[in-house]
Amino acid sequence: MLEWLSSIYIFLSILPFFTFFLLYVIHRIIQRNQKLAVQFAMDVTTFFLIACVSVMYDIVVASTVNGFAWILLFLILTAALIGNAQNRLKGKVDVRRLIRVVWRLAFVLLSCSYIILFIAGLVKFYRMV
Repeated sequence: MLEWLSSIYIFLSILPFFTFFLLYVIHRIIQRNQKLAVQFAMDVTTFFLIACVSVMYDIVVASTVNGFAWILLFLILTAALIGNAQNRLKGKVDVRRLIRVVWRLAFVLLSCSYIILFIAGLVKFYRMV
């Protein structure tokens, strides 16, 4: 059972845009609301993008710092900056809104990173061959 779940996770992490489309279609059929379907698909796909982009970074860049550490650092710094801005503007931090903004911003930036690292990985592979 655990191997089966692991295989599904690996498959969905390798193809995060397929995961996004699949979740979007399923949620759209069930809820019949396009905005909620997009938001749900973005939120879930971000988990898979974190895994995929961190591994792609490790392969393409071959740095001493793990790709997951960079992503985690980005998420923490972004949350701190946005939380500070919320505190200065409104006098309090809305944690739910903060997490939602950081998570969706991570989706956008990780999607761009996925495309860039995918192209860089292809270039690196063809140079080796």
